[in-house]
Amino acid sequence: MGDTGLCNKSFFTPPSASIPVEILAFEQAVMKDINDIEPASLKVFHNMTREEKKELQDLANNTRIVIKPADKGGALVIQTIDNYRNECLRLLGDTSNYERLQEDPTIFLKNKIRSMVEQALAHNWISQKESDFLMNKNPLTQYFYTIPKIHKHPKAPPGRPIVSGINSVLEPMSCLLMLS
Repeated sequence: MGDTGLCNKSFFTPPSASIPVEILAFEQAVMKDINDIEPASLKVFHNMTREEKKELQDLANNTRIVIKPADKGGALVIQTIDNYRNECLRLLGDTSNYERLQEDPTIFLKNKIRSMVEQALAHNWISQKESDFLMNKNPLTQYFYTIPKIHKHPKAPPGRPIVSGINSVLEPMSCLLMLS
């Protein structure tokens, strides 16, 4: 396959001795300028009144509603928690698309991926850096949610099912597949 360039994020910071004096001088000048700014001269302008901010905060803290972006059109949709939950249950109840799992498959998948990555490394199909990248050591469990399709039905929108894979055990593999 060749080197994909996939690797974990580096946290390397060069030692001060190896940084050119011009860069250090620039950094010091910028830091001086930042420190010289008077806090009183920084004016904050708000585009909402206090009342609007309070109403927005009340909406955000309301546990009886769900606020989601619409599937299309850029609108914001507010639904009752009961309507949102019922739509999720309707979608998940479709056994032609979903199957109830007896347990979280994350550990099983992590072990399966480890075995495949070790085999690929042993055959020199991937580098050590790629191997380290493909093994998510602390994966999160994927979760299900929906976003409303108000273009289909504005009053009782069906949900578009989403399974979030961010930082899941499969996310590094998806990066590799996107390269092929």
